[in-house]
Amino acid sequence: MRFSLFGILLLFSFHAVFAQANNAGLTVSVLDEHFQPLPGVNVYAGEDFGGSTDIDGHIDLPSDKIHRVFEFSFLGYETVSLTFFDIRRLGAKVRLVPAQQLIQEVVVVGRTDARKEEIPYQVEKISSEDIAFLNPQTTAHAMEASGQVFVQRSQAGGGSPVLRGFEANKVLLVVDGVRMNNAIYRSGHLQNAITIDNSALDKMEIIFGPGSLMYGSDALGGVIHFRTRRPSILTKDDLAYQRTNAAGYLRFATANYEKTAHIDFDYARHKFGMFTSLSFSNFGDLRTGSVRLDSYPDFGKQFYYVDRVNNSDQVIKNFDPNIIPKSAYQQMDLLNKLRFQVTNKLEFGLNFQISNSSNISRNDKLVLTKGAPDRLTYSEWYYGPQLRFLTAFHTKWVGKNLLFNKVKGIVSYQRINEDRLTRKFAKAQRSFQFEDVSVYSTTLDFEKWLNKRSTFKFLYGGELNVNNVFSHAGKLDISTNFVTGDKLTRYPSQGSKMISKGSYGILQLQSRDTVFTVNGGIRYSIIDLAARYNKDDFFTWPRTFYEGLSNHNKALTWGLGATINTKSGFQLRTLVSTAFRAPNLDDFAKIREKNGFITVPNPDVRPENSKQVEFTIGQFFRKRAYFHSGQTGFAANIYLTAFQTNLTDAIVVDTFHAPDNSTEICDDDECYRTTASINADSAKIRGISLNGQFYLGTKWTLNGSWSITEGFILKDGGQSPLAHIPPPYGKIGLSYKSKRFQVSGNIRFNGFKPIDQFGPGTSDNAKNTYKEGALPWHTFNIHSSLNLGKNYSVQIGVENIADLHYRPFASNISAPGRNFIISLRKGFVKARK
Repeated sequence: MRFSLFGILLLFSFHAVFAQANNAGLTVSVLDEHFQPLPGVNVYAGEDFGGSTDIDGHIDLPSDKIHRVFEFSFLGYETVSLTFFDIRRLGAKVRLVPAQQLIQEVVVVGRTDARKEEIPYQVEKISSEDIAFLNPQTTAHAMEASGQVFVQRSQAGGGSPVLRGFEANKVLLVVDGVRMNNAIYRSGHLQNAITIDNSALDKMEIIFGPGSLMYGSDALGGVIHFRTRRPSILTKDDLAYQRTNAAGYLRFATANYEKTAHIDFDYARHKFGMFTSLSFSNFGDLRTGSVRLDSYPDFGKQFYYVDRVNNSDQVIKNFDPNIIPKSAYQQMDLLNKLRFQVTNKLEFGLNFQISNSSNISRNDKLVLTKGAPDRLTYSEWYYGPQLRFLTAFHTKWVGKNLLFNKVKGIVSYQRINEDRLTRKFAKAQRSFQFEDVSVYSTTLDFEKWLNKRSTFKFLYGGELNVNNVFSHAGKLDISTNFVTGDKLTRYPSQGSKMISKGSYGILQLQSRDTVFTVNGGIRYSIIDLAARYNKDDFFTWPRTFYEGLSNHNKALTWGLGATINTKSGFQLRTLVSTAFRAPNLDDFAKIREKNGFITVPNPDVRPENSKQVEFTIGQFFRKRAYFHSGQTGFAANIYLTAFQTNLTDAIVVDTFHAPDNSTEICDDDECYRTTASINADSAKIRGISLNGQFYLGTKWTLNGSWSITEGFILKDGGQSPLAHIPPPYGKIGLSYKSKRFQVSGNIRFNGFKPIDQFGPGTSDNAKNTYKEGALPWHTFNIHSSLNLGKNYSVQIGVENIADLHYRPFASNISAPGRNFIISLRKGFVKARK
């Protein structure tokens, strides 16, 4: 009897365990031919189940479909059909192999990790491998070296990217899903991109044009998304219980005697990962090219500079006029990211970033003279240390319910310090303007599948950003250290605030074979500005300034696009969209006294709006199958993008009536003519870009890019040049890569921009270029890398081999001369079982 009872209980236990095993779902990892995670793979089981793998190549198969056959399909790969038990027998790992064509890299873009093939706008990527191979000194150098982005420079420690004729506060910078653009981003040139450490990046995404509804204001020209490296986590199949990957490098470059040291650690456990990165760079004075045009033998040379000797300003003769004195600076970057994998469906992350620099001189200001080369205007003109601090909490939850299948959230805080300090020659008074900006942000992005195959999706979400700006100004007597407050603050002295809110919704419909995708959506945004002035200001303002000024704007934008990616390699993207840029505090309330004029707030300034049409056509083809398997052959990817943007209500600075309807403000015996940011101009911008990659066998690659943009202000039935429009530019290169050695040679080039095509105002810096305009130039560059074994590698490069002296369009400082680069890299892996 006891035996029988025991047998019954044992049989019941086996049945319960078996039933539980059958009812349990399964998390599957989908891998490519290199055993790397493959995101965006479509997984189907008949008509009643559908989904796609996440950024880690994972998907959860439900327990009620264990008797079904699952189909794994992805463009460019062979389709695989497996039963639930086959998948379990394979250890829940499914590997896809290339179809008989060249395979494009899987690229996910933006905050929601959308597949590049699904979005209708042009996206280019700069990978961490590209950055490591080219050894750019800053992120601005990395964008410039790619040939995809034009970069303006006002000083050695800077770099202002231009996308489709838009720059500064009309290009949105984003880091790890958090917008960097804040309330005081100005319209001229911005150097904030260099506060991102390129050694900590996984990739940079260049999203061209105002085609992304989820980002809102400021993305008229596009979005540059900096994605830092993500901490690794061990899978349950890993035998080790922890693993540490460490890497570092030392780099030296001759153009500015750069000395950079970097180290990073990636620590992984089964549910926890941590990535830490630390970089320090010391950049010396920049040496420009020595080979000049015969007609401009002294262009860009600096013969004198000012130094402080025995408590006195002295004009010093520069021993080498090709060297730019006081262009040196230092920078430190620290990043730490934590990742917690609570379950297969829930993940948390913490992100800490800090970037700080030394003082960075405005070299274009330090060369201003009063008639003679040795009569310099300024002894000092520099930005104080550029401090950027970011902390962010990330969460991702994947789970099927009535509201969503996936949600991502970010809560963040940023602190930015931006200081300006100036002192004229032989003067004891040093003027200072200090700006402290605090930014609180939150974003939520939802993805809801509207059918069981996940080919019909609703993407929606929202964001909130609160900017607080505190501005201080004064003068310091460098002899007595006595501080006075008799200087205008750059922004309202009693504080100012900018609050932006926005929500969006996008419908995405995709054909079952993933060839055809349609996107359509809208976004509604509200932006509020507020500012007050202090009655203790040394300058007497109108009464309304002390009571408080405000500005309220709202915008409804939309976009409609379609993509076609056939299995034969044909590519087609088209997009029609609207966008806007709301005035920020720099537009609304910046105070700047210059040459008898003073800017004042304009409570009625409105957003500038744009409408854009974009079209991309391409072909992706090859001559022989299984290119990545080692066979020889030819393959190519060529695509052409054309666009046109119509801009209305463009914000410009012009004469303006003060609140009391006067056209000047007087203080004591001095009067200033009033100006303000107003909506005045309409403009048209159009352009074409051509990109191509040609794979010549398994080791040789030829690639190139070329972009041309033109822009016009439309006024009174005529047209005139628009500012910020670069000349034609691009890059062509040939590279060879084997298992241990890689070498690449390239030519970077800029075309000619006549002086009569420079835009109004000072943004194009016509006074700091050649009399004919921005002259054409091209440089020859070569980079190489050799794997020495035992995780050591050495890289050697030479840029601007001909030592050409050139100055890119709108820049105030000439480019580096011949630059020899050498770096030594070391990797380390340790696993504990």
